[in-house]
Amino acid sequence: MPDRKPQVLRYLKFIVDHTEGNDYGDLTVTSKTGKVYKINKKHSRLHAIFQPDAEVIVGWASYLNRDYIAVAHPADQFPEGYTVEEETLTQQKTPPSGTLPSKPQQAKGEDKSKVVRENMSKDDWAEKNRVTRKSIERQTALNCAVEFAKILMTVKPGIKTEQIVATARVFETYLETGQPVESKLVKEAKKLGAVET
Repeated sequence: MPDRKPQVLRYLKFIVDHTEGNDYGDLTVTSKTGKVYKINKKHSRLHAIFQPDAEVIVGWASYLNRDYIAVAHPADQFPEGYTVEEETLTQQKTPPSGTLPSKPQQAKGEDKSKVVRENMSKDDWAEKNRVTRKSIERQTALNCAVEFAKILMTVKPGIKTEQIVATARVFETYLETGQPVESKLVKEAKKLGAVET
């Protein structure tokens, strides 16, 4: 399959402050203004361009409504005739103070998961497990409700989204408490003979 060139939507010029690779082969580039950009492993051919104090021009493309850096050039080698924005301090996106927890410091060569585990109390673990379990219950409940609606639609077309969501909540309650509860959709399915009573 031939490689298709991405359609570049806009260009941006900035000066590289420093770069850092991650375990997945991605490159994180921090500009002199503090803005952070990620260059995906798929575009590793661009990584060498991002040297400290280098002025670069990057081209942004979009895939599935997500912008990504598709092309990069040293600024002095960029062809003329294109509109290029210059990064300014006003473009820097910093979260409001106190909204993000501080990142645990990791010694060089130390396992990242070990750092996180050491900084979590028993209460933190209990809360993490509760949230994870609840998320899985909701996902399972919605999947069950959608599958149930697919079966029911063979007998009675025209099921509304609200009915599926209500049924998902019933499944979620069952997963959480173990107590069976019937939604209007389940009662209707029984009446139509789509499910056994």
